Amino acid sequence: MFLATRFSILCIDDADELLQGMQRILLRAGHLVHTAQGGADGIALLRQLPSVDVILVNYRLASVSGMDVVTFVAEEPRLDNAGLVICSADNVLDLPIQHAAWPRVDVCLPLPFQPMELYDAVFEAYTRRRGYLYCLAV
Repeated sequence: MFLATRFSILCIDDADELLQGMQRILLRAGHLVHTAQGGADGIALLRQLPSVDVILVNYRLASVSGMDVVTFVAEEPRLDNAGLVICSADNVLDLPIQHAAWPRVDVCLPLPFQPMELYDAVFEAYTRRRGYLYCLAV
């Protein structure tokens, strides 16, 4: 069960309100949550953390973009097992699926989201990256 598993999660966003909201939701579920204010801070933290289970990154970041973070994760073998969730208020069809690093994205989470949608996205990204079968009970 999802809530019985404690994940190490990195949330990357430049909108402080959204970053704090994700942190509150995930902490309430018992996860270890790291936050980074923007893409550059996120990449710096990824270089420092010994391991991370799931990375949540906003597609629209100033300066160092969400796709820059995705590219970094795709090129860093140490992060091969980290689930990757990209959050976006954009229409999924408008996202850069032709980008070379896009296949590294495990889940696209539309903004705004409900807490359960965030839980599901984290769990799905984690299980996909590890090759587990993901099945959402209805």
